[in-house]
Amino acid sequence: LLQQLQGDDLLQHHLLVPLTPGQQRRRERLMAVIDALNCRYGSGAVQWAACGLQPAWAMRRSRLSRAATTCLAQIPVVHAR
Repeated sequence: LLQQLQGDDLLQHHLLVPLTPGQQRRRERLMAVIDALNCRYGSGAVQWAACGLQPAWAMRRSRLSRAATTCLAQIPVVHAR
């Protein structure tokens, strides 16, 4: 139930650019909106772009050749008559 809890102070800020009080309030409102959306639509519905995307699909590998084709000399050549 209580997973992935992080305080807003754990978000990495710019090292050389301090936030103004107005920017801090906007950031806190943004965090509240993201938390509300994730609560309503499920965990991970809204994420930071820096977290990356996990594709919901994967390439089918049932017909994958066991031979590596990185060496051009190993690729079979077919001649048509």
